[in-house]
Amino acid sequence: MAYYTLPFLFINLGGEMMYILDQRLRAQNIAVEKAKKVINDIVRIMYNPRFMEELFKPQEIYNKAALKSLFHDLAHASIMKLNATSMDKLYDLMTMVFKWQVFSASHPREMILITLNHMDSTRAMVSDQTVHKQLDSAYFMFIKTYGQMSCGELQRVRYSLLNFLQDVRIRVSLLLRQRLQNSDGSFTVPTKLQLFYGSEAPGKIRTYSKEGIPIDISSFYPGGKFTVATQPCSTELRGIRNTLLGTNIYSGPREEEEPAELGYGGQESFRKEINLLVAQLGQQNVPPPPEDSFTLELFNLSEPPQPRNTSTSTEEEASEQLIVPAETTTETNSHAEALSKILAEMQPLIPRDQSEFDLLNLMEELN
Repeated sequence: MAYYTLPFLFINLGGEMMYILDQRLRAQNIAVEKAKKVINDIVRIMYNPRFMEELFKPQEIYNKAALKSLFHDLAHASIMKLNATSMDKLYDLMTMVFKWQVFSASHPREMILITLNHMDSTRAMVSDQTVHKQLDSAYFMFIKTYGQMSCGELQRVRYSLLNFLQDVRIRVSLLLRQRLQNSDGSFTVPTKLQLFYGSEAPGKIRTYSKEGIPIDISSFYPGGKFTVATQPCSTELRGIRNTLLGTNIYSGPREEEEPAELGYGGQESFRKEINLLVAQLGQQNVPPPPEDSFTLELFNLSEPPQPRNTSTSTEEEASEQLIVPAETTTETNSHAEALSKILAEMQPLIPRDQSEFDLLNLMEELN
């Protein structure tokens, strides 16, 4: 199923990118017409019919460098410009939040709903009717490809996505503050969860005879509270998805309240939760550029990052930056240099004309 993983990866990461850009365009008070143009231009390229046809062809998944290059071209498809550091952190945030969504899916078919939530939210951001038609066309293409897949096939797609993202372990303060992520970048297993419609809540053990007939059933405490959705999820064009995974986590506070020990209680709690991302990502007011193009600051880059002691830092301190890169040592020795040389030799030299870069070339043509 690795040959059918790329559309999931591209559409969902693209949706996460649009959430972040839309939030920052609003936070930095970019003129409405400019903001609309940026959103419309990027989504128009992202869902170009020719590009979608190539994307949905069975193919190997991109390597991380090629995929990042693809989204770099997308982010600069309009009048907006990003510096290299902002682009790096933007991509890290996109991949980490999507990894959390894939990790949190309770049923293979929920992968389809996560993708449809991204497409629905992207459609709501777009004001150009021509782009709406492109999104509708991509929806039908997606349902035709994945709608009839079995649970086993979709689960293999999910495993392929998790394998691709397994080395991505970046701390995101929005997830840290909700206790959805640990300080080492791993995710927490929720103890309160609504399961996919038609599932069975854990807590029972069935014993079967050799003939496959159930002969005994016993119960146990599963370690949490699990409920089953009472209504089926819809995969129609504008249906009700019945899952929050894949929706915009930056648009407002989540249902789960912030833990009291983090020190955000009282009347300020609700307001701080709404403005959390704005406060962490950078300055509120950015003077409008004199020319038609403009530079969007996704993160506060005016101060260099301070060293952290992860063993003594509190969770609130870990939340001061939206993305906290994993700590690395700067000490070098002969052994490290030898390993670096070996690693460099192991990197494949991929020519530009290989199929892996066909979509990159196509993206440049569409720009």
